[in-house]
Amino acid sequence: MSVELTTSTNVLSSDHKCIGTYEDKPTNCIYYFTEYSGSLRGKYHSILEYNLNTNSISTVYQDGRMS
Repeated sequence: MSVELTTSTNVLSSDHKCIGTYEDKPTNCIYYFTEYSGSLRGKYHSILEYNLNTNSISTVYQDGRMS
C-alpha cells in the first residue's frame, strides 16, 4: 500500500512510499515509516510524526545512508 502525505510545505514527494504506520493514542500522534527511492538522492528511510493536535508533520529520524 502506498500513501502519499502532503502538507502546505510538500514534506513528501511522489518518490516517497509509506511502508508502515503506528498510532500513539496517548500523544495523539501517528508515525509513518517511509522509504524514498528517487533519482536525485538515492534511497533512504525516514520516520515521520504527524501530530493530530497541531496538524503538523516533523521528521523523527532519517537514515543518513544514500545508496
